[in-house]
Amino acid sequence: MSPGQIARYEFEHKRQGTVNLLVALNVFNGKMWACCLEANNHEHFIWALRQIARRWARAHRIHLIMDNGSSHIDHNTRSYLAAHSRFRPLYTPPHASWLNQAELLLRAFADKYLKHFDAASRQHLVDHLDASWPE
Repeated sequence: MSPGQIARYEFEHKRQGTVNLLVALNVFNGKMWACCLEANNHEHFIWALRQIARRWARAHRIHLIMDNGSSHIDHNTRSYLAAHSRFRPLYTPPHASWLNQAELLLRAFADKYLKHFDAASRQHLVDHLDASWPE
């Protein structure tokens, strides 16, 4: 980039893998908690649910607004949620992520911190997410 020049960005990039970023939003104070999951499966998702339960141990009810992703609707996940009544799963209709406030905040976060970021590796992206995420 130079003064007076239009910013240019190469459209081709090398994929370094996928990072599954899970976000929990506290609607009472607007604070978010996030973690990067190693895989998008029920084991890792249930691990994250346990972290959420610990983080908000005093909450009587925790609403989970989720899409119908495979880890969210897996039999093991549904069994876990049925056994832990504090969690109230709410599923958005297909193609309706705009109904989920956390998704909107993630989109704004991605525009600000990830738009022109080119990670050298998956771990580099995870480290960047950890460093960029608001406390």
